[in-house]
Amino acid sequence: YFTFAVLRLGLALPALLVFHAQPQFLGALYLATSILGIGLQSRFCKRLGILGLFDPLPRRLSFAALSTARHTVAEPLSNWMRIGFPVLILQAIAPPQVITTFVALRAVFGASRTTIQQMARVASVEYLRLQSTRRSELANNVLAGFVQLGTFLGAAIAGLVVVDNLRVLSIWLTHSNRFVFQAVLASFAFSAPFYSYQIVVNLM
Repeated sequence: YFTFAVLRLGLALPALLVFHAQPQFLGALYLATSILGIGLQSRFCKRLGILGLFDPLPRRLSFAALSTARHTVAEPLSNWMRIGFPVLILQAIAPPQVITTFVALRAVFGASRTTIQQMARVASVEYLRLQSTRRSELANNVLAGFVQLGTFLGAAIAGLVVVDNLRVLSIWLTHSNRFVFQAVLASFAFSAPFYSYQIVVNLM
């Protein structure tokens, strides 16, 4: 995850700053890196024996397990409510400057949210591994440590953006003013430390 995040950033920044790339080019760049990532993941995971897409189905696989599939729709719906719905509301009641500032800050704070999501994968695997070996106390300590780390990361990102106060970000948000920036920032900064809830949700 981190390798491809750095790869994308390393390719996207020069494309924007040096070559003034258009959105279509960035979309193609992300598509190409995604295909590359899936190919490498399939190869390496298959070599490790943990990706069984082409292996026969287990004989004891219960169709009752499919009943939980309906719950997976909650994640894309909640993501749309968090990402898309606020933009629709702002588009109806706010000037374009507010929308641009909201989308930009959402991208900044989205970096910490996405990082914590990846931490949640590791945390849930480690927690269940320890629980399966009947080391419940250690499992709870590991989970608590991951939650605290996620909370610290969210708070650190929020603190950096608050301290910056549109100094560095003004290079990106050229048409935003500080009052609009601070008003939109408040909605993100106070919630960022609580992004660690994703670790508990992922475990569930």
